[in-house]
Amino acid sequence: MQERVAVIDREACKPAVCGWYLCQRVCPVNRAGEDCISVSELDKKPFINEGTCISCMICVKKCPTDAISIVNLPAELQETPIHRYGRNMFELFRLPVPKKGSVVGLVGQNGVGKSTVMKILSGLLKPNAGSESSGWEEIIQKFRGSELQAYLELLRDGKIKSAYKPQHVDLIPQQVSGTVQQLLKRSDEKDSFGDIVSRLNLGRMLEKEVSALSGGELQLLAIAAAMLKDAEFYFFDEPSSYLDVYERLLVAKEIRRLSETSFVMVVEHDLAIADYLADSTHILYGTPGTFGVVSNPYAVRT
Repeated sequence: MQERVAVIDREACKPAVCGWYLCQRVCPVNRAGEDCISVSELDKKPFINEGTCISCMICVKKCPTDAISIVNLPAELQETPIHRYGRNMFELFRLPVPKKGSVVGLVGQNGVGKSTVMKILSGLLKPNAGSESSGWEEIIQKFRGSELQAYLELLRDGKIKSAYKPQHVDLIPQQVSGTVQQLLKRSDEKDSFGDIVSRLNLGRMLEKEVSALSGGELQLLAIAAAMLKDAEFYFFDEPSSYLDVYERLLVAKEIRRLSETSFVMVVEHDLAIADYLADSTHILYGTPGTFGVVSNPYAVRT
């Protein structure tokens, strides 16, 4: 039987709207007397048993709030996930491999796991191998003998400090205040404020208030703040958006410089910049909001 993922958006699920558990009433497995769709005692919303689900899609089509997704996994994907957020929730398969001395790129549509990858590799999220009872040893065993094993052991032991450049830089003025200079000096953990300001050509904006910055200036501020952190792992999410061609090349050059001594991973949708910036790229594919798969590394031009 082909493995499948069933996801129920518990915020979108409104049992009162469908007349209380329409999905359960129309499910042919339930109607035959077996247990496929059951109701949680905690939040009074349904769960789908992926082991007995036959992927008939009747519940998906009948749900008036479009809260249900059922997707058959690729036939070759016969393995346990790296992480699952919970029963009938998004799951991620495989991980990219961070490498010192090179920039690793991630390419893929929104909703297939790039943020989950970042959270795991930066230590913000402990992977559970699809089961709440699993721990680090199960994950490390899964990658035994690979380049990822040593990195995960460092992560488990708390020896990886991370710095993250977020995707949505337009939200920065809602989170911080002050001038650019004040913010960057607060971020400077390597005593390299002057070097970063000079190499990213930030002198013209140092006295500006964060609230008055343009999109491109907010992007440069976020990139510089991440680079000033004293970290082992740096993750840059779409560092070229809002920037002109000259600024993109400046940023790409500094990210490559950073990779000489640290693990660096970049999500980038500008393929020309990705070609210049990354040494290898992992493609993330799947169904947004349901599951994501990390491919093996490819040469960028491939």
